[in-house]
Amino acid sequence: MNERTTIKNNLVSIVVPVFNTEKYLSKCVINLVNQNYPNKEIILVDDGSEKKCADLCDRIAAEYDIVSVIHKKNGGVSSARNAGVAKANGKYLYFCDSDDIPASDLLEKLVNGIEGSNCDLCACTYIRFKDNIEISFSSERGNKTVYGDERLDAVICDNRYGGYLWNKMFNKEIIDKYNLSFDETLDVIEDALFVLQYISKTHSLVMLDDCLYAYRDNEFSVTNSNISKKTITTTKGQEKVFDLLVSVNAPIHLQKWVWKKMMQSIVVSYKKLFFSKMEIRDKWLLLLKDMFKSYKCKFNIWKELSTKEILYCFFLEIT
Repeated sequence: MNERTTIKNNLVSIVVPVFNTEKYLSKCVINLVNQNYPNKEIILVDDGSEKKCADLCDRIAAEYDIVSVIHKKNGGVSSARNAGVAKANGKYLYFCDSDDIPASDLLEKLVNGIEGSNCDLCACTYIRFKDNIEISFSSERGNKTVYGDERLDAVICDNRYGGYLWNKMFNKEIIDKYNLSFDETLDVIEDALFVLQYISKTHSLVMLDDCLYAYRDNEFSVTNSNISKKTITTTKGQEKVFDLLVSVNAPIHLQKWVWKKMMQSIVVSYKKLFFSKMEIRDKWLLLLKDMFKSYKCKFNIWKELSTKEILYCFFLEIT
């Protein structure tokens, strides 16, 4: 048995959270079923979708032996992914959004990246697209293996890879060993937090230059919906990412980068709340004030924020 055959014998579990994305789901699943990597299982996690979408999940599972469905009460994308991970049987875990399009060789290249370099995590690049735009994937050379803090740089600062899930392959043994899971209080930045937690327990990352995933920009996407809630949740997510970086003694420039994003997010949230209904403002204002008070002195606000942002911070303190 040669090395290529051995690699393809390792089962990949693909977890796909689904919530009312029936418009795109069939195409997404077909692209996963037709992956040229043969040993795979696809787990659709219906997170409380309406009947039309839930029934479509069942029809797809009836059509393909490698597809199974979990129907659950709506709990958010983190809850859905946790349910999928619990059912997964593979050596490797891959997460796909139900409205996106993976390249036909995505699984093969991500698995080969891990196996060929003996790394814990493999990432590829991606493109963003909208409906009716032709998608073009690309294969490049010059893959790079990074260790230690350089992995954090790749996830936090390098937009080609980012803290996304759908362009990465994970080792399920590591997830099980350290009992890693998605934070179910978050539906934004939950992916980056999970990736950083995973990196903190591992030692290496292989970065492929190949563009293998198409992320759909649309109003129905998990990361583009519920804008008012999203703004607050983004701020909380950045807080948890910052606390994690501090706990693992990440380089100061990375801590500062996330801290600045968090402070700017606090400002954005405050601006939105300032013009919101009283009941919404009362619900979130104290949270923002407490966050600002806890983190404002971590770095120099006067150097890192704009004059306008500092002014909003002043109003937040006295509100």
